[in-house]
Amino acid sequence: MDTTTGLNQELRFMLLEQYGLKKVIAHPEVSEEDLMIILSHTTEPEEKALTVSRLQTINSEHIRVLRSQ
Repeated sequence: MDTTTGLNQELRFMLLEQYGLKKVIAHPEVSEEDLMIILSHTTEPEEKALTVSRLQTINSEHIRVLRSQ
């Protein structure tokens, strides 16, 4: 990861944190990219667990859609 990408992720994490990480994680339109940023930057075990759970849910939904095609 280059310096610019790392800085962008840090800034994005700060914005997400200001909004409220739990609200972001629970938002139905949260992006996988935002979840990955949260996962890599948060130090709170509860937020990490919620993020992992949300990513698993999104991945399960993707798999279900692919199987139905």
